[in-house]
Amino acid sequence: MKKNKLLLIALSMILISCGGASSNDTSQNSSSFSTSEDLTGYDYKISKKDYYDKVYAGIQAELWGNFTGLPVEFHFIDAPCQNDRIEWVVSNSYVTDDDTSIEYVMSHMMEVNGVDSITYQDIAEEWVNHINDYIWEGNLASRNLMSQGYIPPLTGSKKYNSAYRAIDAQIECEILGQLTPGMKLNAKERGAWWAKVVADDIAVECTAFFTSLVSELFFAKDTVEAIKNVLALFDNQRINEMVNDVLNLKQQTSSWREARYALYQKYYLNNPGRPRNYLDSEINFVMVILALVYGENDFDKTGQIALLAGFDNDCTAATSCLMLATMLGYDALPENLRKQTGDMYINTNRPGLPSIKISDYANKICSLGYQAIINKGGKVDDEYVYIKDGSHQGNENINEYVKFSSLDDYSLSLDGYQKIYDNSYDYNIYSSSKVNDKLSFKVNGTGFALIGQANLSGGDVEVDVDGKKYITTLNLNPTMTLGEYVNDINKHTILRLSNLENKEHTVTITSLDNEIHTIVGIETYLEKDEFYTSEGVNFSLASKSKAITSVNNPRGGGNKSINVIKDGKYFKDENDLANQYDTFLGYSGTTLVSHDFEDYFGIEFEQDVEISKVVFQEGGHFNGGGWFSNGSLRLELKINGSWVKKDFQLSPEYPNSNNMQDFSKGGELFTFTFDRTSCDGFRVIGNPGGYQRLTSCGELECYR
Repeated sequence: MKKNKLLLIALSMILISCGGASSNDTSQNSSSFSTSEDLTGYDYKISKKDYYDKVYAGIQAELWGNFTGLPVEFHFIDAPCQNDRIEWVVSNSYVTDDDTSIEYVMSHMMEVNGVDSITYQDIAEEWVNHINDYIWEGNLASRNLMSQGYIPPLTGSKKYNSAYRAIDAQIECEILGQLTPGMKLNAKERGAWWAKVVADDIAVECTAFFTSLVSELFFAKDTVEAIKNVLALFDNQRINEMVNDVLNLKQQTSSWREARYALYQKYYLNNPGRPRNYLDSEINFVMVILALVYGENDFDKTGQIALLAGFDNDCTAATSCLMLATMLGYDALPENLRKQTGDMYINTNRPGLPSIKISDYANKICSLGYQAIINKGGKVDDEYVYIKDGSHQGNENINEYVKFSSLDDYSLSLDGYQKIYDNSYDYNIYSSSKVNDKLSFKVNGTGFALIGQANLSGGDVEVDVDGKKYITTLNLNPTMTLGEYVNDINKHTILRLSNLENKEHTVTITSLDNEIHTIVGIETYLEKDEFYTSEGVNFSLASKSKAITSVNNPRGGGNKSINVIKDGKYFKDENDLANQYDTFLGYSGTTLVSHDFEDYFGIEFEQDVEISKVVFQEGGHFNGGGWFSNGSLRLELKINGSWVKKDFQLSPEYPNSNNMQDFSKGGELFTFTFDRTSCDGFRVIGNPGGYQRLTSCGELECYR
């Protein structure tokens, strides 16, 4: 051990330049505190200016830590970096990385769905729309489960998610602490609820600790005291063990490198839960606590320890830097870094969302924070925020029966908005390109979602619901997603409201600029009986409707979950195979696996339902097949447990062929109409086409 210590001392003389000193004076933070006479009925008081400053400081510092760590991510596992410093990476602009981009999507989710009213069902929908690649470990496993129809918390459960212990949740939780300044209990429970989207067990506890710590640091003067205050909320034995190990090591040695070696031995080499895994939540958790404890309230020192200590050190540095910046405030961060940094966050891989100024992003987080604070009995006035802590209960409601309607189903008042027919939708949409243009309608019920089209030229709109105003955007930045550029989202949820009074509501949409503002339709939420007796409702979308197929384990390039045929999203083209299902069985060695049975795609209902129309969207067409061959396509209804052939009219006519050139390129819609019949399921069925014998389906709909 002594030899290793001498070696570390010698190597520490090798210096990578950083420049600029950092302050460890936390007295500048005192403006956030209030005297007791100011706090009657509240726990804390903070000025809006200070709240914004700390959120902005946290975002900037998180980006500095993230982008400084990226070039050396995973470089230092068995030993820390032997240099004294790693040069800080700051830039005029920053791009989406998993440390920050998931939180950016989370801010959008909460803005659209409500900071406390958002459900696990909403989160799954938003993930499917906006998070499709550039994810790993627990995030990737969770996203794949969502494609199969699972929703949180099952997507994070150890029963289904093989990477439930990974670092993911704890590197994308800081925003939840920023929303809840001085509300460490609320932040703890909020962090645990969100963590279950991608994690389970100890990874949930680590996330909750970090979220609570960010909340506590808004009003702290010392990181160690803040850590101890948060630890008092946790009865989890492993969390207490990890935190106390670091605190005890600080008493035993002044060398963070020696402490790091002890933590490496226990939580990496000999970790009983996930040994020798540098992405495990525990080893990266203790690296953050190490940096905060040994950093001694100094930003530069804290960030450098997190970077040099290694493991997933772009993530641990991002978290450590955000935490300390939250305590210190922006002006206490290193002057040279503040002078070099820019104010732009560019969205490169989260489709459907715009790029944003970091200052605007900080304001967005503060606005969401005001909602969380008010919801717990706090108060926000023109100058100050008054804060009360309180337990957080996540919303686990599920909207089982959703009806989508075009605006043509409503009595509209148009002032500048124009009706447009678009083949992409097969119904009318409404669009405006002038500031102050308006569109109004009335909707009944306790909630609804407004669906728009997001694109490169999209603008901002104000949505007024019974006099309460919401600002939202239809703009997006082009992103590279799943191998192609995404320049538009045809069905983009721009606002979802729930828990409204059950009455008629007046909705007015106002264009706020001269960009393009396109409103596609409205989702409303029905009771079961109303849902199954309504015209124009796609019964396939009911949460308890079950998609079925003849091939449950395909080996083609399409989605492996049959639920993709009832997700409400049409297949577009050969670059969109994740939105279609095909029945290719593959090869055994060089021999084509035999496919000597009929193929089908269908939906089974939870009860008998009367239907008279089925819409079948074919998926991809390939050299080896993808269609029903030689006029074999037919429709069957499930009646009293038996499949019965049903006569129908079909539009357009389906090709009576087995030659690819006689079919479209794929994605064509075929509509079956027939006399209204009661059944508890339906399927399209026939012989698979092409020399490889396979069929495909993009979407399957049915209507009363």
